[in-house]
This record gives sequence, C-alpha cells and structure tokens, in this order.
Amino acid sequence: MKNGADGSLCGRREPTLLQKCPIRLDRFNRPLPPAITRTCLQIEDEALPLYYSENVFECWRPLLFRDWSQSTFIDWLLNLGPEKRGWLNDVVLLYKHESELEQDLEDSLAELGIEIKSGVISNRQELSEYEMSYEQLGLPRHFGKNRRWDRWLAGSAGNNS
Repeated sequence: MKNGADGSLCGRREPTLLQKCPIRLDRFNRPLPPAITRTCLQIEDEALPLYYSENVFECWRPLLFRDWSQSTFIDWLLNLGPEKRGWLNDVVLLYKHESELEQDLEDSLAELGIEIKSGVISNRQELSEYEMSYEQLGLPRHFGKNRRWDRWLAGSAGNNS
C-alpha cells in the first residue's frame, strides 16, 4: 500500500465488526463451547465464564404438559450444572403460540431443583417461514393459511384413491 499525501495509507479498509449471533440449541444442534476452552485448564477456567455470560442462547420453550425428559432446554440446563448455569445472562426461549406462556417456567424449574438467576430467561415468538414470507410482503399472518392446508389434504386424498 502506498502512503497518501497526509501520511495515511491509501486503500485502507475500515475494520469490520463481528456480528454477534445467538447460539441456537435444539434436538439436533447442541454446540459445544469453543475448542480453545478445551486446550488446558487455565484457558478453560478463564474462557468458559465469558462464553456463557456474554452469549445469547436460544432454545424452544419446553411444553410443560409433556414429559420433561424430552426437552432439549431442560437437558441442556441439567448438563451445564449449577456453576455454569450461574454464568448465564441471556437465554431466549422461542415459542409459536401464546398458550405456551401460560405456565411460569422459572417456578417450574425451581420445583425441579434447577436454579437460574431471575431475569435470565426471556421469551420471543418465532414465526414460521410461511408467516415470515407473508409479513415481508405486507400481508396479514392469517392470509392463505386455510387454503394451503386444504390443498395439502386434497392432494393427499387424491393420492389415496
């Protein structure tokens, strides 16, 4: 690179900032902490608290009326253990329907003996891809839902005959 008249570098690009994305946990995807945390005990002791405290973790809200052993979220919390759960600062539980918010999850976790700091868990409604595409087009969410289901049923009925 050449120096400009004012002594600055010509063609120098502005540094790009890293975009922080949430870490999504589901039944198929349970990412491990960064590999560097497994290199030695000192790095693990210094890096793991940062990893758990500075990241946003997303998981589907467990349906409390079903068997809790099937919940990715509960399984993840139990595997973390009390110390790592204490480092968590931002856990977002995704849900599809308002009815999923009827039971207080923090109270239910306390009944199971899983302690989490107050205010760590928040909820966010996750739209389906179908609903998101209509939102982007400016159409109401309910637009075309029944028609899509009816076409699927009609198609499957036609295949059975």
